Amino acid sequence: MVNHGTRHAFGVAAFSQAILWGSDQTGQGVAVGVRPRVRFWTGQTTSIDIAPGIVVAGSGAPGFSGHAGLSFADYAGLTLHVVALRPEQFDVDRSMRVAVFAGGRLASAPGTIVGVGGPAALGVALLIVCGSGSCFGN
Repeated sequence: MVNHGTRHAFGVAAFSQAILWGSDQTGQGVAVGVRPRVRFWTGQTTSIDIAPGIVVAGSGAPGFSGHAGLSFADYAGLTLHVVALRPEQFDVDRSMRVAVFAGGRLASAPGTIVGVGGPAALGVALLIVCGSGSCFGN
């Protein structure tokens, strides 16, 4: 993204996503697309990201895949992701399949600590427990 002034940033992102629709997993596949992005700085440390995208290849293309987020001081954020795709085969009951995902994310520093430090700490704990012979019931 490129900042334009103190209140806005613009950019574009390519994406890919795995798709598993329904409990019977009909509509499995991969979608690839592009999202223009805009960021609005609402304060010194808070921003809102909007990224409406189009699925250009893969399952259900063309389709919609959008993202909205609220970021706090490059530490954490809240996210909302919406996907709307056509089924691979015509379905008289539903012409579009829509999924909504909401959640949180860790930004650069906390994400790096958890993403690298978490597995490393788990590995060390596993070595300590298994080193004492407790892993395989010995």
